[in-house]
This record gives sequence, C-alpha cells and structure tokens, in this order.
Amino acid sequence: MKYQSYFIVCLLTAMLTWFASATLGLPFWAIMLLALPALGIAQMNLSNRYNGRASLEFEPVPETGYQARLDGLEMMRHYLFPLGFQKTDEFYLKTSCDVVTFLHQHESEPVYLCNYHFGKMVGTDLITHFENDITLTTCTLRSAGTAPRPPRNLLQVFENRPLEEVFDYHQHAIAFIKHQGLMPVRVSQLFFKARFMQSLREFYSQTRNVFWPVKFMYWHFTHRGKLYAKPIQEQYLAGMIKIFPKA
Repeated sequence: MKYQSYFIVCLLTAMLTWFASATLGLPFWAIMLLALPALGIAQMNLSNRYNGRASLEFEPVPETGYQARLDGLEMMRHYLFPLGFQKTDEFYLKTSCDVVTFLHQHESEPVYLCNYHFGKMVGTDLITHFENDITLTTCTLRSAGTAPRPPRNLLQVFENRPLEEVFDYHQHAIAFIKHQGLMPVRVSQLFFKARFMQSLREFYSQTRNVFWPVKFMYWHFTHRGKLYAKPIQEQYLAGMIKIFPKA
C-alpha cells in the first residue's frame, strides 16, 4: 500500500508537470525542478500518515527476508551482555522504513535498550522512566534529534560512540535527574511497550500539521537539529529543561 501511494504521487506529479510544461511553454525539466519540493513534501506526509496509522502494532519478525537483520542484531548482543543487558523480546514494525527491534532490559538498573535495524542502518535507544511520566532517552542516531521533543520526553544524542560510552552518558544523566528530585521507576515490559507505541503515535499525530515538513527541514538543515547532541546536564544549564521540581 505504501509503495502504491508513492507510485501514484510520482505518476500524478509527472502528468501534471507535463501538462504545465505544454500549457505554459516552459521546459519540462524547469517545471519538474519546481515540482520536486512539492513531491518531497507529499511523500513525507504520506509516509508519516502511514507510520502513524491506528492499525500499527507490534508484529513477529517475518520468517523470510529478514535473516540478515536478525544476524546483525544477534551479533550486537555480545557487546551488550557484559554491560548487564539481557534480551527479553523482539518485534517488527511495518513502517515506511520497516524496522526489526531487539528489546533488552538491564539486570539491575531501570534501563531498557532497543536495538533497531532499518535494513541499511542500525541504531540504539537507552530508555528510563521517571516519576511524573517523564522519560529519558539516550540515542545513537542523530535523526532522533531533528524534531522538537515534548518537554517530558528528555533526549540526548551521541552519534558514532561506543555503546559502553553511550551507556555511561545515560547513567550520568539518570544520576543528574535524581539529584534534581525525580526518581527513576522500574516498569514492566508490558507497560514499556505500551508507552513505546503511545509515544510513537503521539509523534506521528504531530506530523499531520500542514507546516510539519517545513519545520522538519528547518530542524534537519540548521543548528536546531543539534540541540539534543549534548548531555542532559548541559541542556539543563542551557535552559532547555524546565520540568524539574523546585527545591
């Protein structure tokens, strides 16, 4: 369905471009050059609507076509075991860039770890829940920071860093948040997955705004997309975080 939508949009764009070229007497390539941004915005909107559909649910990993991804994620488990993480689940999300995920839980700390495999790239999220429905995510993909976050969804991004170092950053952030008066909460895997899906749907509901593609491109191509590429402590000192209880 998603590929059919893209094909239809591309076909309609080509037809309208040809019609405009013939009507206005302008070169086809000139009209197409003007139409490409519109095509990109249309594809982004279609992708976001597909990803945020109400029927999106966790699915078992398909039996065929995903063995290479499973093997890659399986290899990463060897780096996670010495850090205290145990795999507890795996699932598949049928999105525009469908993703296979291994879910891990730390044996003693209130930390979940999601390893994502998108086919051409991989990424890791470290996630901890706190009181007052606040979450902390430490991510290895810069793209996670190219959109504004809700105040209670704290994010720090460290790209191209060893997992050991990323885990250290996450632990330091937990200690800092505790010092500000918020305690981490151990949650069940069932609760974690439900909250994971809720956050995903909340994010894509925001992308239905007509100005979302413009906002996304602004964040992606300017310094705004690097705001979260610093520790939580630095974000707090910069005034980005204003949710901690007052002493």
